[in-house]
Amino acid sequence: MASGLVRDLADLEHRLLAWLRKRHPERVGLRIDSVRHASAGLSNETVLLHAAWDAGSEPATESLALRLPALQMTFPDFDLRAQAVVQTAVAGAGLPTPAPVTLELDEQWLGTPFVAMPFVAGQVGPQAPAFDPWMLGLRPEQQRGVTDRFLDLLASLHRVDPTSGELPELLRGNRASIQDEVDWWFDYLRWACDGEEVPAAVVELLAWCRTTSPAAAPAASLLWGDPRLGNVIFDPEQRIVAALDWDMAFLGPAEHDLGWYLGLDEVGATLAGRRVPGFPTRADAIARYEAGVGRRLVDFDWYEVFALVRSIAVAVRQARLAATAGVHYPVPAPEHNPVIPYTRQLINRIG
Repeated sequence: MASGLVRDLADLEHRLLAWLRKRHPERVGLRIDSVRHASAGLSNETVLLHAAWDAGSEPATESLALRLPALQMTFPDFDLRAQAVVQTAVAGAGLPTPAPVTLELDEQWLGTPFVAMPFVAGQVGPQAPAFDPWMLGLRPEQQRGVTDRFLDLLASLHRVDPTSGELPELLRGNRASIQDEVDWWFDYLRWACDGEEVPAAVVELLAWCRTTSPAAAPAASLLWGDPRLGNVIFDPEQRIVAALDWDMAFLGPAEHDLGWYLGLDEVGATLAGRRVPGFPTRADAIARYEAGVGRRLVDFDWYEVFALVRSIAVAVRQARLAATAGVHYPVPAPEHNPVIPYTRQLINRIG
């Protein structure tokens, strides 16, 4: 059973308890004390559970986060195996992400494959930093520390060997050109609209990306795909303890990721008319990232525009899904999406 965009929790709890008991027959009196959906996310369904079992005078416990394919897909090629491989590679490089990751391909348990990983407690980063009570409650130097640590994490990720293990086999972008990536997003937009008319404004922006794409690109990196403060968990000292949501990972120039992070941060602050006082300037953020990754950025303005256009395409799909399910989605339809005129202005500025 399901409601809106998510599955029924009571049914999931019953099924997950059977799965846990099969995996851990040694856990006497195994039970699930709580199960709930995570508060955010449309590209997948995330379920948090707390289990306990008898172990002497005090019960033993385990908290897990599980990711399932969404009932209505945001992406046509949602691949849990690829996500598990990426997350394992990231953890193996010493970066903070939940591990180990268990990939369950047997659909008898939940009716779909899923991944399970340790639940990481902490403060989830802000979706809209300029309005977030936690972020605004920090001192300016602490706010700056949050972004500095995030930029350092991003640079460290981009130094991970993108050719290791199964990454080249499973991820989009291996030996692909920038034009191939733009073409992928044209195909995505057509798929996202379910056979209905594709928004002309988004096609126009993608066409600009195609005709102005850089002739050459830096060496490929392992890319997060959705690097945002909202996909990070912090401890009480604002240190990063977990980077989450690897379902958009692909291979390509690191500029894709930084363009996504800085582009979405800048458009959010501009449209909100307010900024977090301690956040660095764009120039300072770029300088810190370049120092961390060990090279200068190339054609970064183009990558920032392309990142915004990609985010608009994803919003087109997610807005359609939300409307179908009768739930609120914060981004307006393309004809009213303020990111579109903002992106046009950015194109005009860079020429």
